[in-house]
Amino acid sequence: MKESPQNLSAVYSQRLAALMAAEKKYLKYFLRLSAAAFTDELKTGLSPSSTEMDQHIERLKQCMARQKIKASSTNDSLTDTLLKLVSDLLKPRKNPSRERDIEILEYSQIILQLKVSAYQSLYLMAVALAQNDDAVLLEQCSKDNQNSYSYLLQISGNIIYPESVKVNFKKIQKQNALKAVVDSNPN
Repeated sequence: MKESPQNLSAVYSQRLAALMAAEKKYLKYFLRLSAAAFTDELKTGLSPSSTEMDQHIERLKQCMARQKIKASSTNDSLTDTLLKLVSDLLKPRKNPSRERDIEILEYSQIILQLKVSAYQSLYLMAVALAQNDDAVLLEQCSKDNQNSYSYLLQISGNIIYPESVKVNFKKIQKQNALKAVVDSNPN
């Protein structure tokens, strides 16, 4: 059964508005995640200039203006649930550490993948609706998010995980040295 273009147009408009609301929330949370990060590279990778979230919001505004859609405070249960988990991660105000960076990485990557999926869906809807100007902007946002995700993967594989191993190895060496001193002490 084929959907009518009017139904797809309504879904497209609703999803644009929902993504705009979500993107604004993501921007606030990525600022907090960046501030909570231990590793300088992760701080940079999560910053608005690296993730290009400001540009995504501007592109969404352009799409919404063309469609004559007003911004709304649409709630998306998946986004809200995910951001609640991120908020819980940030609550304890633990000292930044590589272990915490791993958690920050995981949540950030999930958000970026969610965004890629949302932008790709909107892109395909725009193509089907012959909204070519929107399609170009939405495709660029999707690519930006894919690049941000890839950058976080590089940070995790080249910096955070290897450094975590070094830190744990140094801790084990210190523990073994201490144990050797204790074991050699006859008292």
